[in-house]
Amino acid sequence: MKHLPSDQKRALYASIPNAAKLLGIKEHALRRTVNRGLIPFYTPFGSRRYVQLDEVHAFIQAHRCLGGVS
Repeated sequence: MKHLPSDQKRALYASIPNAAKLLGIKEHALRRTVNRGLIPFYTPFGSRRYVQLDEVHAFIQAHRCLGGVS
């Protein structure tokens, strides 16, 4: 097990349905993006997939369209 320095922020993980609710996005859109390998997932306890909330948020920010901006 890797120990984190005390000043480093701990990552928050959530299941795909919970992450979608927390971030205000559609569950099927998040699941599709994870299935395509664009956002990594983790399976620490078996078959349920978890995503790191910071990674999902970073993906959203990186792929956001700025509509109407000239």
